Amino acid sequence: MKAIIISGAPATGKTHLGRYLAEEMRVPLLARDTIKETLFDSLGHSDRKWSVQLGSASYDLLFALAEEFFHSQIPCLVLEANFSERAGATLGELARKYGVETTQVFCTASADCQWKRFQERALSGERHPGHVDAENLDEAHHRIFSSNPQPLALPGLLVELDTTEISTIDYTKVVERIKFGDDSSLECSS
Repeated sequence: MKAIIISGAPATGKTHLGRYLAEEMRVPLLARDTIKETLFDSLGHSDRKWSVQLGSASYDLLFALAEEFFHSQIPCLVLEANFSERAGATLGELARKYGVETTQVFCTASADCQWKRFQERALSGERHPGHVDAENLDEAHHRIFSSNPQPLALPGLLVELDTTEISTIDYTKVVERIKFGDDSSLECSS
């Protein structure tokens, strides 16, 4: 069994990449925001405190579902989220418990690009209102510019993907690196 972990800070293209990989490789995708937004739809949404609370619950559900998939030994699974170091430890424990090979794609982008994407997404009306991003731009700005996200401490292949120039990413090459185990950074160039 193989788990492809898509990690990185907000607005670095994780969800787009996760969906692409799952479709291209014809495997299930567990995306934290999908779980969180389903909880919003079921339980309602209100403010940042509630969003954070459901965010925590969505990680718990993601890990429970991942464990079910790992236990069933399906050949491959894509997991996508803004994983914390603690979440990485949980994933590592689950992978060891079930003998799952992990491949991590760590997405990055320049801080300016990330902030621009975050704002556009928050103000577009396309993001689920439960995230309350538009109402909390100052807090989000602080999180983006004060954090220094790092790849998760997981065994296995690590591919670092700079998505600053997202239109120039060769997704076929990303899939090849994952399938054939090329442990390196992918630079986007014009």
